[in-house]
Amino acid sequence: MAVTGAKRLAGLPDVPTFEEVGFANFHYNAWFAILAPAATPTAIVDKVSHDIADVLTAPDLKAGFAPLTG
Repeated sequence: MAVTGAKRLAGLPDVPTFEEVGFANFHYNAWFAILAPAATPTAIVDKVSHDIADVLTAPDLKAGFAPLTG
């Protein structure tokens, strides 16, 4: 077992990276996107954007993700 990032995860300190177990330059970073049709009203786009920003800055969410980041 290994983690795909460039460094070990704080929440899994005993799990090595792929590079540590012999797979040089094996890095994978995920990204996410929220998409809407081009004709979506600006008010809706603004509301969704605001709501997403609120969720992503919520202390409990940040605390939950902290062990999963390097």
